[in-house]
Amino acid sequence: MPFPTSLPASRVEPASEAPPVRWGILGLGWIAGQFIESVRAHTKQDIAAVGSRSKARAEEFASRMGIRQAYGNYDDLVTANDLDVIYVATPHNLHYEGSCLP
Repeated sequence: MPFPTSLPASRVEPASEAPPVRWGILGLGWIAGQFIESVRAHTKQDIAAVGSRSKARAEEFASRMGIRQAYGNYDDLVTANDLDVIYVATPHNLHYEGSCLP
């Protein structure tokens, strides 16, 4: 049997066609910026809020990235009732701490 020259058509819809949800970003380092740029380049998702341990840092990052809401602590971001998904962008050793908030 000869080796196929092309892949079969995907059975999964493109990410760009996924219905938008409201994202919060917990942690505002380099990876958060890369994640936001990628999401915006390839999807219709709404990056709605960011959270940091510092209100000033959250506000600066949100302003620079064009994000509406900035939280000065992780608790407020995680408990916000207008977000659908939280992306944990802290260093790996801090994921548990940031993702186990009330």
